[in-house]
Amino acid sequence: RTGRRMIAVARYLLAEHVRSRSFAAPMLLLVTGVVVLYAQPPNPVLSTGGTVAAFLFPIGCWIALAFLDSQGDADRRLLVAAAGSRRFVAGRLLAAAALGSACAIFALLVPLAGGAFQRTPHLDELGLLLAANLLSVLGALALALLFSAPIVRSRAVAVLGLTA
Repeated sequence: RTGRRMIAVARYLLAEHVRSRSFAAPMLLLVTGVVVLYAQPPNPVLSTGGTVAAFLFPIGCWIALAFLDSQGDADRRLLVAAAGSRRFVAGRLLAAAALGSACAIFALLVPLAGGAFQRTPHLDELGLLLAANLLSVLGALALALLFSAPIVRSRAVAVLGLTA
């Protein structure tokens, strides 16, 4: 029962994030960056994949901060009152992790679908690339959590903190 409520909170937060459209700019940069990084052949599997994983960190920070700050204070307090503080925090983390994981998987599937690698990657190489992408995005999420509302109230301070 608790798991269902946590998932419901996560789904609500993701739906609210989509309605806020604050995801558009970072996602556009993610798509553009992945396409550009794989556009210039040759693309050695691990070398180019590592570059994309490094690119995912700042983009992941922006995506996570946009998600975590997409709610106003009143909405956040209302959801905490309705779902409970633990379920809210767990649902928020689950939704942010799901969003970041989707970005990491996207960054791996685009070159696979487009045949952008120099050669067909082996299964172990794909596992390494996926792990690198996920670690990069989850590290970005952890950093963005430190600068998200309600911890840092000023958006300017949060952006400066993430870029410093």
